[in-house]
Amino acid sequence: MLGLFPNIFMDFLESEMSISSVSHLMRVAGIPQSRGFHDQKIYPDKEWQNLFKTACTMQGISPEIVETGFALYFFRFIREHQIKIYRAFLNSKSFIESLPAIHNEIVGKRKKSKNNPCDFNKLRVEPLDSEENAVVIRYCSPNHLCRFLGILAREVIHFYGDEARVEHMHCCMKRGAPECEIHIYWETLR
Repeated sequence: MLGLFPNIFMDFLESEMSISSVSHLMRVAGIPQSRGFHDQKIYPDKEWQNLFKTACTMQGISPEIVETGFALYFFRFIREHQIKIYRAFLNSKSFIESLPAIHNEIVGKRKKSKNNPCDFNKLRVEPLDSEENAVVIRYCSPNHLCRFLGILAREVIHFYGDEARVEHMHCCMKRGAPECEIHIYWETLR
């Protein structure tokens, strides 16, 4: 997991979830406080998982609610700080079809090593055979952020002014499937 992600998450916790002591959260999650997260460095997925689980437990809030709130916060953060990424695409479909390349470009700039077990195949976007303006996002990660990904897709669609139906299918790692599937059916594209 790229350090930028947990850093944005901790900003979300402080500003939206009223966690006043991120250092205490990190300590409880077993993350060395003195080290923190550097935006451009890759960290083990287990640290993200511990941070997320600990935040939910400390707040007494379900993971689904925290993941939903964080997805909305993350989209706003990226839109405000990295707007050029959205301007590079004509519409939400072209953006979403490029998600694996965007992810791999960001993560791929980091040096891959034994201590950086980054998996470049966590995310795939493929056309749905039955529909012309439809894709399936296939997500396979121990971080189980499929709800986050579906909400992010909805926000991207709304940002571009497109209309689409986003369905998080029953094929989900949280239910024991080998990967998660999110189907998107565009009705109107800009």
